[in-house]
Amino acid sequence: MGCASFAEKKALPKKYTFLAQVLSLERKCFGIRLFPILIVLSVFTISLALGAYARRNRIPEEDRFSVEFWMLFKSIKESVNQLK
Repeated sequence: MGCASFAEKKALPKKYTFLAQVLSLERKCFGIRLFPILIVLSVFTISLALGAYARRNRIPEEDRFSVEFWMLFKSIKESVNQLK
C-alpha cells in the first residue's frame, strides 16, 4: 500500500518490531486494524458480563434461573439401574 510503519522508518530492534506493528505507531495510511476491534469487543463483552452478574445478584436466590445438573445425573443413573 505504500505506507511504512514506525518500525521500518526507525529500524527498531527485532524484539520491538512486533509491538510497533500491533500498536500501529505513527501509521500514515488508513485501513481496518484488528487490535482496536479486539479491544472494543473485549471491553464490550466484559462490561456486559459484569452488568449481568450485578443484575443477577439483585434477584432473590430462590427466583434465579439455575440448571441443576445433579438432577440430570441422578435421573440418568436411575434409568441405567432400571435397565439392569
